[in-house]
Amino acid sequence: SIYALRVLKIGLNHNPNNIVLLYDVAMSYEQQGRFDKAIGIYERIVELNAYEIEAWKHLGRLYYSTCEYLQALEAYDYVLTIDEDNDFALFFKSNSLFNLDRWQEAVEGYLIYVERTDDKIDVWNLIAESYEKLENFSQALYYYKLLYLVDPEDYAVLTGISVCLQGACGLWLRSQRPWLALGGTGCCCCGGRDFPDARW
Repeated sequence: SIYALRVLKIGLNHNPNNIVLLYDVAMSYEQQGRFDKAIGIYERIVELNAYEIEAWKHLGRLYYSTCEYLQALEAYDYVLTIDEDNDFALFFKSNSLFNLDRWQEAVEGYLIYVERTDDKIDVWNLIAESYEKLENFSQALYYYKLLYLVDPEDYAVLTGISVCLQGACGLWLRSQRPWLALGGTGCCCCGGRDFPDARW
C-alpha cells in the first residue's frame, strides 16, 4: 500500500544501504505498477552488491516486461555469470535475444534449455521459429515435425511447416538456376523429385 511504502521510505532515510528495506521498497513500487521506480531501486541494490542475484533477476524480468530487451539481456547475463546453471535466466536471455532478432544466439540458448526442462513443447516452437528466421528450413522442419506429432491440428505448426517447405523450395530453386537454365526440371511445389526436402 501507499502507506506501507511511506513507512519503508522513512526507514531508508535512516539506513539508505539496507538491502532488505530496498527490496521491500522495490516490491511496493512493483505492486503499484511504478516499474521505473522499482528498476531504480533494484539498480541501487546491485550497485551496493553486484552479486545480488535476485535483484538482477528482478531487473531482467522488469526490463523484459517493458520490452527493454537489451537491458534485460544484460541483467540475465549477470545472473548467469553468478549462477551459470540458472534455467530461468537462460530461457529469458534466449527470449531477449530472439526479440532482438539475434536468432542464432537465441537458438543456441534454447537448445541448452530444452535439454533441462520437461516443458519441451513451447521450447520446440521457439527453436523452430528461430531456425525459420535463420532460413535454416531443414532444422526448422525437424522441430515443427515434433510439434506436429504432438498436435496434428495445430494451425500455427501447419503454417510453419508450409512456410518452411516453400522457403526451402525457394532456396533450392535459387541454387539450381544454372542447371534449370539448361533445361533441368524438378521443384517441390510441382512434385519434382529432385528437391531434397520434398518429403519432410
